[in-house]
Amino acid sequence: MDIFVSWAGRDSHAAARILREWLPEVLPFVRPWVSSEDIRKGTRWSDELWGRLQRTSYCIVCLTPSAIRSPWVNFEAGAVARAVRGPSYVSPLLLGISPTDLAGSPLAMFQCTEFTERDVERLLKAVNTLATAPIPESQVSVGLGRTWASLRDEIGRIDLHNTEDSEEEEDAIDDDTLDGWLHETEEKILACVAWSGDDRPLTAKLIAHLVNQNHVVTRHYVDQLVHRGFLHEQRIVGHHSTYVITSEGRAYAVEEDLT
Repeated sequence: MDIFVSWAGRDSHAAARILREWLPEVLPFVRPWVSSEDIRKGTRWSDELWGRLQRTSYCIVCLTPSAIRSPWVNFEAGAVARAVRGPSYVSPLLLGISPTDLAGSPLAMFQCTEFTERDVERLLKAVNTLATAPIPESQVSVGLGRTWASLRDEIGRIDLHNTEDSEEEEDAIDDDTLDGWLHETEEKILACVAWSGDDRPLTAKLIAHLVNQNHVVTRHYVDQLVHRGFLHEQRIVGHHSTYVITSEGRAYAVEEDLT
C-alpha cells in the first residue's frame, strides 16, 4: 500500500524522513514515499511525482509552522484528493501547530491528526482499514506503543520554529518544473486562456472548471504559468484576479498546436 508523505521546508522534510522509516515498523504492508528519497536518479522529477500522486492510496501532510504557508503542500494534497482513482484520503499531521491554525487553508477540509499518541493511533488504524490484508487492530496498538517514545523523541529534536531557508527545497522543485516543458494540465490551461481571448479574461476558479481540475491544483499551475511569463495576472481591488495569455504564451500555444 503506497503512502505519499508530503513536505515543504527543512523542518517538514525532517519529519517526513522520520515517518518514512517509522511507518513500516507499525504497518509492515505500507510503502511510504518521500520525494527527496524515492525519486530515481535520472528520472524527470515532475513525471515521477505526478505518477506517484495518482497511484497513492493515502497522503500524510507534514504540517509545521513554516510548511502551513507553503502552496506546495496544498498542491500535493489537492492533487491526491483529485487524481487518485478509487478511495483517496489525506491527513495533515500537525507538528507544532493546532487545528485552529488551519483556518482559511484548503487543508482545513481534511481530517487532521494532532501529534499525540492517541490521535496518531487513530491515523494508523484508518490507514490499516484501507489495506488489502489489514493487520489486527490490537497489533497496530502494540506496534505504536512499542515505537511511540522513539518517534516522539525524534520529532521533538526538530526545530519547528526555525523558518530560515524554509522554502529552499520547494524553490528547487519549482525551478525543475519550469525547465523547458509544460505539464499536460498547464497546456490545457494555456489553451483555455488563449481561446477566451484578451477581452474575456478568466479567473482561476473558472479555469479550474474548464479544465475539470481541482482548484488547488489549477491555482498552482496558473501561478507557474505566470512565473514563466506565459500568463499575465490582472489584479483589481475588490475582485478576484483574472488571467490573459502573453505573447510568449501564445507563441508556445501556436507552436504546440494548442489552439
